[in-house]
Amino acid sequence: MTEVKRRFLNDYAVTVTSAGKIIRIHVENILYVSRAKRGCVITIVKEQEKETVRCRESFGELCEQLKDQGFAQAHYSYIVNLGKVEGLEKGVLRLKYGIELNVSRAKKEEFTEALFEYLRERNG
Repeated sequence: MTEVKRRFLNDYAVTVTSAGKIIRIHVENILYVSRAKRGCVITIVKEQEKETVRCRESFGELCEQLKDQGFAQAHYSYIVNLGKVEGLEKGVLRLKYGIELNVSRAKKEEFTEALFEYLRERNG
């Protein structure tokens, strides 16, 4: 990956509507995005603290915006920032900050391949 592309990916942000406000969230701060009733919940890291942002955008919209930004779907209910993955063992995904998420059987092969591809690109 070229340095210019790497800088572009680090600067990429999604714009969402939350509590009547329009906010931008930088991709490198997102841990994962999960489905919620009438929108999504975005789990982010801000100044070494984990927090969540509820937004009105649909899960499909956010998946589309993030698909080329190092995210992969680990379950019907959530997509994960591959750069925040610390481990994958027996269908359980470990993220930074002690978060553990299940990888569904239906998504396991696809997610594992996406993770390996991401790591290959990142590590050269």
